[in-house]
Amino acid sequence: MGPPTPSKLLQHHFWVLQPHLWSSSTHLWVLQPHLRSSSTHLRVLQLHLRSSSTTYGSSNPIQAPPAPTYGSSNPIYGPPAPTYGASNPIYGPPAPTYGASNPIYGPPAPTYGSSNPIYGPPAPTYGASNPIYGPPAPTYGSSNPIYGPPAPTYGSSNPIYGPPAPTYGASNPIYGPPAPTYGASNPIYGPPAPTYGASNPIYGPPAPTYGSSNPIYGPPAPTYGSSNPIYGPPAPAYGSSNPIQAPPAPTYGSSNPIYGPPAPTYGASNPIYGPPAPTYGASNPIYGPPAPTYGSSNPIYGPPAPAYGSSNPIHSPPAPLMGPPTPSMVLQHPLTGSII
Repeated sequence: MGPPTPSKLLQHHFWVLQPHLWSSSTHLWVLQPHLRSSSTHLRVLQLHLRSSSTTYGSSNPIQAPPAPTYGSSNPIYGPPAPTYGASNPIYGPPAPTYGASNPIYGPPAPTYGSSNPIYGPPAPTYGASNPIYGPPAPTYGSSNPIYGPPAPTYGSSNPIYGPPAPTYGASNPIYGPPAPTYGASNPIYGPPAPTYGASNPIYGPPAPTYGSSNPIYGPPAPTYGSSNPIYGPPAPAYGSSNPIQAPPAPTYGSSNPIYGPPAPTYGASNPIYGPPAPTYGASNPIYGPPAPTYGSSNPIYGPPAPAYGSSNPIHSPPAPLMGPPTPSMVLQHPLTGSII
């Protein structure tokens, strides 16, 4: 057939080499797990690399893990400061002791006189310096005047909620009982004063006699000159000391200048409603009659000056004439000789 052709030589070599190729394939399959193992190691190393990149203070501040220690420079997601006085005052734990520098979330001050006056416990003793929530003062005269108990005795220094004063003249003028006797020092709710001149001027009975010291509700003063000027009767005579409702003064010069009658004569002391002054030069210059003569001292309403050259240049009349005709002013007719 002649020598083998190249294609046959190749086929022969292929069959000769095939076992070796299978052996190489076996080696490849044998190496593949190692390669996979190397890939696993690569992934492990990658995780280690990633783990080593996850350190605090990463240049990627958004996804970096929370800072693992106190005082982290990443103040947003760092852990709460683990000790008192942390420099992270927002999320730090409450201050563990009294007088903590974190006054907002610290615990209530555990002792009396705490410097945390808002949430501290009520002061445990009388006269606590925490006047808002302290307990009621346990004794009379407590310095806590708002919530202390009612003062147990008369004259208590707690004037707001103390009990009614048990005796007359109590120093608790608001809620004390009505004063039992005349002249009580409790002028608001005491009983009406039983006698004339009571010192309780608001609710006392009307004073039974003239000149009562209760000027508001006393009866009208029964006589002239009553000391009760508001509701007293009209003074029955001229010159009454009750100038408001007294009758018009019956005579000239009445001391009641508002409602007295017009003064009947010239120069009345009641210048508002007196009659016009009847003569020239009246002291009532507003309503007096016009001055009857020239040169009147009442220059506003005086009559016009009656003659030429009057000192009243505003209302003087025109000069009446220029004097009689002079001879030079007479004319004669040249023919008849009559005066023209």
